[in-house]
Amino acid sequence: MKTIHTILLLSLTVLLLPSCIREGDVNVRQDEYPVMITLGATSRDAGDASGNPADHYINSLRILGYRTSDGTLAFNEMVVGLPASAADANEIEETVDVVTGKFTIVFIANEHSDKDTNSDGTSDLSDLLNGITTAANNNISYLRGLSFSHEAFASDKNIPMSAIFHNINIYDDNTLIDPTKGSARISEWEVKLTRLGIRVDIKLSLTDAQKTAWLGVANPGTVYFNNVPAKAYIFPGIDNSDSFVSEDSRFAELVEGAKEGDLNVFVCQRVILPESSSQTLTKAQALTMKMMEGATPRTGVIAPTPGIGENGYTIPRNHYLDAVAAIAVTDAAMIISTTIAPWNDVSISGELQGPVVLPVLQPEANSYIIPKGWKKPISIPISQVARGYIAAGLPAPSTTGYTASVLWSEMGTPGSATTTAPDVVVRAAGDYITVQAGNTEGNFVIAMKTSNDDILWSWHIWVTDGYYPYTTTGEMPDSNTPNTIWMNYNLGAFNAKSNGAPTIMASTSGTNLFLDSRGLYYQWGRKDPFPMLGNVYARASLTTTAQVLSSPTTFASNSSDYYGTIQIDDNANNNSWGETGSKTAFDPCPPGYRVPVGANPWSGGTWITSTAGGNTNASYGGYYPYSGYLLTGIASIESNGYAWSATGFSTSFSYALRVRAANPIMNSSNRNNGLCVRCVSE
Repeated sequence: MKTIHTILLLSLTVLLLPSCIREGDVNVRQDEYPVMITLGATSRDAGDASGNPADHYINSLRILGYRTSDGTLAFNEMVVGLPASAADANEIEETVDVVTGKFTIVFIANEHSDKDTNSDGTSDLSDLLNGITTAANNNISYLRGLSFSHEAFASDKNIPMSAIFHNINIYDDNTLIDPTKGSARISEWEVKLTRLGIRVDIKLSLTDAQKTAWLGVANPGTVYFNNVPAKAYIFPGIDNSDSFVSEDSRFAELVEGAKEGDLNVFVCQRVILPESSSQTLTKAQALTMKMMEGATPRTGVIAPTPGIGENGYTIPRNHYLDAVAAIAVTDAAMIISTTIAPWNDVSISGELQGPVVLPVLQPEANSYIIPKGWKKPISIPISQVARGYIAAGLPAPSTTGYTASVLWSEMGTPGSATTTAPDVVVRAAGDYITVQAGNTEGNFVIAMKTSNDDILWSWHIWVTDGYYPYTTTGEMPDSNTPNTIWMNYNLGAFNAKSNGAPTIMASTSGTNLFLDSRGLYYQWGRKDPFPMLGNVYARASLTTTAQVLSSPTTFASNSSDYYGTIQIDDNANNNSWGETGSKTAFDPCPPGYRVPVGANPWSGGTWITSTAGGNTNASYGGYYPYSGYLLTGIASIESNGYAWSATGFSTSFSYALRVRAANPIMNSSNRNNGLCVRCVSE
């Protein structure tokens, strides 16, 4: 019998169940793109006809990928803490990191069942598999020599399983090709895992005298198995007859059942033993079952290979033996007849996780978009930190021992900024920071900090509800057509166009602001967003570049000092956002987009005055709200909206679009003001 798992390929990690721990490594080459395998489940069989559901349980699963080209290891991933029972197996979602390419893929289940010789908390097999790091063992030949010990097949252990698939092509569009299923790409992969052991069910019939003699021995009601292999290899077909378990060390205790005529019946369901895969059969390898009838041993050969008789046996992995034994009064041996058949199938099914694909490893940027409800974390490269410091003329800081956490969030309700984000998980992970958004739309800012809690860098995460400005396969805008694809939303907005009446605000210069469509606010040249409302940032003078980089929650309230602080182009003082070149390290837009460039990036198209607190131009992303601006960090609400250009107007001013009831015009704004940003393809 084989266990079936449905495996779905996606490019973003699914949130692991709280009880699970994910371990593993991805050894990515330049031509390999990180993707994810999602193990999804909605049902699991309760067991086969013999009523042994424990035969189906998978507590841990390791997936190894070996490159077809040279046999070297590309990925080695494991999930542990999978459900221990059929009842707990509903709606499983587990993920592991893999990469694109052509591989031999090996699945190993329940490696924790192997013995733990050094008592380090992990099994011997896990120690070997976790240690695949050197040239000597970083290849598939090494894996062929690994095996489970016979202790892994004890009755209280989850049965070891494995599966090997050759020439599997994994692509970055949610598909793979499994040659055993044809040449077409598939997005749902059914994987059958094979148990490495055999199961023996026993029914023993004894006369009254035999029963009395049997129950009068030192271990009453017990039968013993001899010539049991000491191990079972992960790969099939490898001879495991080089060593055997000690005499009488494997046994089964039988329970008395209903009497059949004059005979007493004893049964034992589910004795698990390592497979027999010997290639050179000898009589010494005959699997026997023995009982003591008083001082007399009664032994019978179980499951001899047809045509070989008592000279040996071969019982392949994943097979079920129904043994029926009896002893004639005059016989010195047990008479055993067996039926050998494969176990029944168990299936696990799943569904693809959503209509779009987000890469696991994101490119360098200062903001990222995650669709609301997307269950997988993204990985943000911390290499952006060194890039930014060097661009600012500063030495790259040390990132050793860094931490990552949320600085502030505006989730669920526009204008509700706070310093907490309960629906968000952020974790430092070496060269990347992993970010898991939840089921609530909005914005949050995360910070990378030193061990002394000093901020090194920060990123804006925009969780959108129905807006995703990439293709359905996660591709960026066409780089051959820069400055042509406009976002439909202001950066950080909840909606493209307001879905209700204007929000009335006190202590401001106006009253008409649609909070859900206005987005976040930026001082010119800075990457750091500020919300219109909420006490999550301070106002203070920033006089050095280092202060600006380390103060993402400080709105620079000074004027002349500020202008000279944030520039990265000493010659023109205008290139912080790439006026004369490509997107810079300080651009606030997500990957594939940038702040628009020019004295009037919005020079064409037709503007239509809207009654919903803004104007519309289909050529430039649609609706632009009357968003107001931040003046020295204080909200100024009026019947105008503003959006920055990356182009400077003077030393202390830059170009900005002014959206108003009449046709919008280009103005210049003090760089110290906080205006909205409408991103365009870079």
